[in-house]
Amino acid sequence: MGFMEKVGIVFSKVFQFFLPLIQRFVQEGGPIILALAFEIIPVVAMTHKTADGEAKRKEAFRQIAERAKAQGIVLSASLINAAIELAYAKLKAKE
Repeated sequence: MGFMEKVGIVFSKVFQFFLPLIQRFVQEGGPIILALAFEIIPVVAMTHKTADGEAKRKEAFRQIAERAKAQGIVLSASLINAAIELAYAKLKAKE
């Protein structure tokens, strides 16, 4: 088995692992929550510079949940946390 075949198998298994999360994310308001996270995460990072990571995550979670609820969207904690992680990764990639 060649290298590319092994890579294909690994990525296939990784994709299968993440597919349910991706489907759920898209079906349950993922694009909206992701937009909220992309907006809120940089603000929380700037306004809570002295706070530790957990305090920042809790504040971002609170703000995202409140804004989503105001728009009539009820999201699970796991989806909010996934959006926070994606937005944080994007923020760190810009630095």
